Formats: sequence, C-alpha cells, structure tokens
Amino acid sequence: MDSKTLQCFVEVVRAGGVRAAARALNVTQPALTARLKRLEDEAGFALFRRQGRGLVLTEQGRLFLPRAVAAVDAAREAQRSAGRIKQGDEGTLRVGYTAITALTVLSDIVRRFRDGNPRVTLRLFQRTSHALEAALAQSELDVALLHPPVFQENLEYEVFATYGYICAMSRHHPLSSADTISLGSLKDDDIIVVRRDTGPVIHGRLFESFLSAGFTPNIAFETDNSISLLTLVSAGLGVGFIVEPLSQWRAPSVVYKQVSEALPSLSFCVCSRPREVNPLVERFYASLPGPEGDDGAARIGG
Repeated sequence: MDSKTLQCFVEVVRAGGVRAAARALNVTQPALTARLKRLEDEAGFALFRRQGRGLVLTEQGRLFLPRAVAAVDAAREAQRSAGRIKQGDEGTLRVGYTAITALTVLSDIVRRFRDGNPRVTLRLFQRTSHALEAALAQSELDVALLHPPVFQENLEYEVFATYGYICAMSRHHPLSSADTISLGSLKDDDIIVVRRDTGPVIHGRLFESFLSAGFTPNIAFETDNSISLLTLVSAGLGVGFIVEPLSQWRAPSVVYKQVSEALPSLSFCVCSRPREVNPLVERFYASLPGPEGDDGAARIGG
C-alpha cells in the first residue's frame, strides 16, 4: 500500500466523490478509480458502496480511514523531513571537543549553533586532540573542536581563537602582590603541569620557555586537566600555567599573574574531513567566529 494510493482514498472521502478528488489530485478519473480498486484488492474488502449517484464508506472503509490518514500524514512529514535533512535543517551531528575547550569556549559555541539549528541533535564527546583527530579520520565523529597543529592526513581545519598562557599561584606566594612576574623568579618553585599526553605540544612549548629563562623546572605534580592543576595551586603545592580564559574560574586562594617573558599560546580550531557533502558540518563551521571575529576565515588543509 503506497502512500500515493492511500492519499487517493483519503482525498475521495474528503472531496465527497471521485470526480472532485481527481481534480484536486490532478489525475484522470479512470486512473483514480484504478488505484482505489488496487487498494481494495490489497486490503481484501470494499472501501465504498454506491448510494444513489454517490459513494459512501463501507464499515470496513470507515475503520480503515484513520489509518490511511495517519499513513498519508506520516509520508508527508517524512518528505518534509528529507528536505530539511538535505538542507541541513535536521539531523544528528557528532561533535568532539577537548577538556580545555569545555572549560573555555564550548558553551558559547554550542549555544550559538543550537540557536540557529534547533532541529539538529548534537552528540558530544570529550577526548584529547590526538584522539579526536583519529576519530575524525575513522568517521566516528563529524566535526571536532581541538588544538593545532593537526597531524592526521586528509583533515582540514579552521582556527577561530588563540589565547596566551598566564601563571597561577597561591595567594600566599611571596610574589602574589606583584603586577607582573618573570619566569626566572620561579626557578626554585615547584611547578604543576598538565600531563604531556593530554597536551603534548603545549607541554613541550612550556618547557622550552623554562629553558629559555635559564632553568630546568622542578615538576612537582602532573595533572589530567587545568582544573585539577588549579586545585593543587590553591592548596599551595606549587605554581602552574593555564590558558588565559581559565582565569575566570575563581579557584579559592589562587591569583593570576602575567609573565614578562613570552609564553606559549593555544589555538582553538574546528576540524573535519574534507570534500564531504554534509550540510550540518558546513553549518557548524559557519556558526563559529573566525580569528578576531572574522566569520569568513579560510579552511586549512591538514
């Protein structure tokens, strides 16, 4: 029982006859009559009986009518839904993100995308940048928010924000009242860092900064993420370095200091597989601001 034939049956009932229904459906009366006959053959019972010069529903036809209406409405909605999916107005988008993305920019990005795409279901997954690249390459994700450089071949990305690092220290640290500190002034301090496997690029760049300042850091603790780092700093167990937007997290007894020497910066990018016709991915890219608010930043091939 195809939806077009069921629609013919419903329209005959609504129009009150075959002639009016044929005009409404823009088909010939013989073609419409043939469809009704096929539907009756498939159902195994008569849908109409003649009464005077018109047609009325049989008891079986009356019972069948609500099911036919529901099927026609469902087919129409499926067709509309297909159109929305084709245009990117509906569907599911699998989005990966890093822990530091979750702590800084993720909420604004998700809110902005959802405001413009209310019918799209977002599925969110937190992983490291390296793991997100692998998931994209294996088609386990559609798009990811991570940190360049991007090492996986055949991925493209677009940088939309870059932030510098600052120092986090206990309010009781001897330098806590200084406006700006130097890295060299921390050479005797215990240093707390996020583990290398969480952010290998930044980990390496921070060490380069320490060496350029003339000392090898005394790494007292390695943590899984920046919030754990701030917790240890708050407990007075050492000083750490975080990306600047995280200074909005007011951890107890922690103060934030600019450093006179150049520290690494961390870029945020949106990354996906190239040459894929996926309107949802295109919409996700379009919902992100480019560097310094430029919405037209070009993608970079990985």
